[in-house]
Amino acid sequence: MGLIINNGYPMRLFAIFLLCFGVTKATPIDSKLGDFSKSKNPKALPVGWRIKEGKKADIKVWEQEEQSGFILPTDLKLTRTINFQPLTEKESKAGGEWTTFLGFDSLKSPGKAQLTLSDDQNKIVASILTTPSKSGRLWAEISPEKTAQLFGKKLTLQLAISGGGVLSQGVHLCRINSKPGKHLFGRSNGGLGPDKLNAGSLGFSAMTEHAQTILPVMEVRKRLAADKAGLKPGDRIIEVNRQPLPINDLKPGWDWFHHSHEATLGRAVLAAASPQRREDMRNIVELGVLRKGKLERLHLKVPRAMNFSNLDPGKDKTADVLHQDLIAYLVKNQRPDGSWSRDPIRTTFSALALMATRDTQHTKRIKKAVDYLLNRYPEAEKFGNLGFWHSAYAGILYSEYYLASGDDRVLGRMQDIRDWALTGTHTSKWGMPALGHGIGGLPYGQKALIAPLAHLIVFEALAKRCGMKSKIWEELTPYIEHSWSDPKSKNGHGAMGYNASYKDLGEFWSRSGLCAIACELRGERPDMRDALT
Repeated sequence: MGLIINNGYPMRLFAIFLLCFGVTKATPIDSKLGDFSKSKNPKALPVGWRIKEGKKADIKVWEQEEQSGFILPTDLKLTRTINFQPLTEKESKAGGEWTTFLGFDSLKSPGKAQLTLSDDQNKIVASILTTPSKSGRLWAEISPEKTAQLFGKKLTLQLAISGGGVLSQGVHLCRINSKPGKHLFGRSNGGLGPDKLNAGSLGFSAMTEHAQTILPVMEVRKRLAADKAGLKPGDRIIEVNRQPLPINDLKPGWDWFHHSHEATLGRAVLAAASPQRREDMRNIVELGVLRKGKLERLHLKVPRAMNFSNLDPGKDKTADVLHQDLIAYLVKNQRPDGSWSRDPIRTTFSALALMATRDTQHTKRIKKAVDYLLNRYPEAEKFGNLGFWHSAYAGILYSEYYLASGDDRVLGRMQDIRDWALTGTHTSKWGMPALGHGIGGLPYGQKALIAPLAHLIVFEALAKRCGMKSKIWEELTPYIEHSWSDPKSKNGHGAMGYNASYKDLGEFWSRSGLCAIACELRGERPDMRDALT
């Protein structure tokens, strides 16, 4: 596991060996390598690769439970060219050093595989040689000095099989900054990272990024599990409980629940508390980290060993205590002006949470929050650039507050929000009225988006119960239907798309639930309601 020299370039090699592991079927990583997961075409090559030596007919696809990949025959050589992307302006200004990691996944096989990465001068900069009859993921580390010379260059990968067939699940190429942090974050709403992953029960945060197989640690909180185990900022997590990290999937949809690094850590915490856990590993999450070119394994003791709650305060004592703690936090942290932050969304949710307790001791606090919103937003236009979102949240609180208290001061503001929304419609790309984030126009090439509208139709459905007349639903139903992945249509799955361009892509998130709530409150479109839920 020491330092290996290839053509004068420093490179470290280390491996994770295990009995077996699964690989995700996520989209190929940014470097366009792809993985070797099963292709729709059983005779296909691994995505993007071409044959240098050998026969395509000898390559076989294999699949077992959730695992899949290729059986690569002996004497086969595959190659592919990749463009090693230059740093973006943000990455160039981020500071720190960039290190590149080349990885290869294989299962127990009789043959050997040699993977090499060559620069634009055909000099080998990294090489991995597998061991027969071993399973695992091997990594080769390319130094920051050499990585700096590769940016913007065209590189070549070659995979050579000898001595027998090899079962492989993928090739990985990751570039990691030595100082991960918010200065590298991407778009937070709907983006694919980098973003913050907060492993609260383990006491650390990391920088998560779509399609990566390495998770760099950002912060370690003192005196908590990670700190006690010796985890440090800058460590690179490559395995959890001796399983290599999957290809991180941050796309909105079900795959996030199965293949994201958040989900991987969450399952590990659940497993730690399992009574079936081996006694010496009870309440332990084991992390494998790369540190100065070496693999180290750390044992993080989950701080609170207990059965997990069903989160129903009426049926679960632990959930009830948690709920009371949260309510007490809201009571303690309401500001003198009635808000919980300058963000109207937090104030709305906090007031609604107090209202949901039906405890009269919170009546003054709820009224104070409503008064704050009435005073800060005397006209709907004051809600600003994201106004349709923010005004919808306030409108939901106003409606619930009126239904609970009969305080008619909010009725005029509710009507103002309604009128403002209706004046903000524009004709979408598809020739139907739609809403943007606010009244300024429609984003995304006039395709607009469903999310602000989804919040507004929930507000409208509640407002109608207060006696307010409104036609937001009626006017914008064509856009809602056009953005819905109707299960009766080809590729339809029932969820609500970001807009019509995304409706059949397996995305859903809160917009689906909000539209289902609106259908239920209105007593309309049970077909849409049931499909969305």
